[in-house]
Amino acid sequence: MGGAAAAALLRSAQRGTTEALAALDDDPVLVVDLGDRADLGTPPRLAGVVVGVLRAPAGGPAPAGVDVALATSAAPTFLPAHHLRGLRLVDGGLWANNPAVVAIAEAVSEFGIDLADIRVLSLGTTSDLGVRSKRLDRGGFAAWATCATTVILRGQSLAASNATYHLIPKGQSLRIDPDVPDMGYTINDKAEVWADNVGDLYEEAVSRQWSATRDIPWGELPELHPDLEHAMCQLSTVLSEVEMVASDFPAKWLWRINHDFVEAKMFLCTQVMDEARHTEVFRKRALANGGGLGKAKAVVERFLKLILDADSYDEGSALMHLLGEGIVLSLFRAGELIAPSPVEKKIFRLCMQDEARHVAYGTMHLRYRLQRDPSLAEDFHSYLDTGEEIIAMLFSTPEVVEPVTLLVAGSVEAAEQLGLAGADMLRGRVIEEYLQRCDHAGLPRRGRLKLPAELLAGVPGAAAEVV
Repeated sequence: MGGAAAAALLRSAQRGTTEALAALDDDPVLVVDLGDRADLGTPPRLAGVVVGVLRAPAGGPAPAGVDVALATSAAPTFLPAHHLRGLRLVDGGLWANNPAVVAIAEAVSEFGIDLADIRVLSLGTTSDLGVRSKRLDRGGFAAWATCATTVILRGQSLAASNATYHLIPKGQSLRIDPDVPDMGYTINDKAEVWADNVGDLYEEAVSRQWSATRDIPWGELPELHPDLEHAMCQLSTVLSEVEMVASDFPAKWLWRINHDFVEAKMFLCTQVMDEARHTEVFRKRALANGGGLGKAKAVVERFLKLILDADSYDEGSALMHLLGEGIVLSLFRAGELIAPSPVEKKIFRLCMQDEARHVAYGTMHLRYRLQRDPSLAEDFHSYLDTGEEIIAMLFSTPEVVEPVTLLVAGSVEAAEQLGLAGADMLRGRVIEEYLQRCDHAGLPRRGRLKLPAELLAGVPGAAAEVV
């Protein structure tokens, strides 16, 4: 946006504000702009309303409106400073968090308005309603480090409101700054959690809920050969462990997401329920025929810990929804084909329909995120680099590979003849489906995978990154 366009925008915004206030009262009202110096010409007078605008230094050109906008919005810790004429400019709120007194001074000094003719409407941005920690009583930098800025800015604002009250006649100033509780939300940017399909996915999730107790015909579960039963119990153990953490991940982040993104939060709530149900159904399957739970492996738990320890929702979602859940979805699809009885087939089929929603959300969320900020692509590549290195170990873990191989073959003897062909076929399918999701999300990874070359055999276009 050019300087002239920005100035026109600021002029339009000011005119709308002054006209709205003029409709309330014909007496002079001072409207305080949050900017510093704008190239807006002579301050307009509309219906008895005076708009205060600081003028440029004598003999110097007025700054362009775009410079004013960049400077006045440069709130430290949020946006970078704006440089103009050799000066580092930041949000004036550092000096006058509530600029009412500054506006009154300008009205009197610059425009010659009598104090009795000034009315001030001061609009705040809400104040936190909370109780300060008792550790502040002890003093010291450590105790005050996290709240000193808030206290100082709040003090400035209250001081300005009190001074305004004493400077102009009673009843001619109004401060609107309601106290609201700090909900502790850390995700306040829609793009951090949004996906264009999230509303439809939520509706589907609600309409397709099922029960591990009611909808699985446990009474029809046949007795299996001990080798097949052991394989089924071991695979169920791995899946129940994975799905429990898949429930923990959204639960960890839900309370941090602003409630304005209600559709995303509601969908993630359904994921928590879905994953808890998957854990339940696979634990029940492991115990149903008396086989019992199998072994938990460190490599599986290492990947799960990586997801839970993610520093951001971006990182966790990439590892969880795109990589981890995608692998599990492929296992569920294969599980329906290799399941030893109709009961297990139904378990895998119902879990698959749930998992497909989670993966669809993760893929479209990443796409939404990158469309709005392509510079994040390298961050997401970095997250997946780390995740893939651990996933490579998973493909060689006996507690994962052997049950799948045995269920594909149908017996130990057939598995010995088949060798790892069945597991290799599944591995290739898992990797190809993962790469397709990355392509659809706008994060192609076929040429930079962190997987050993031997694991990529047969996967079209897939190649390990050359360092």
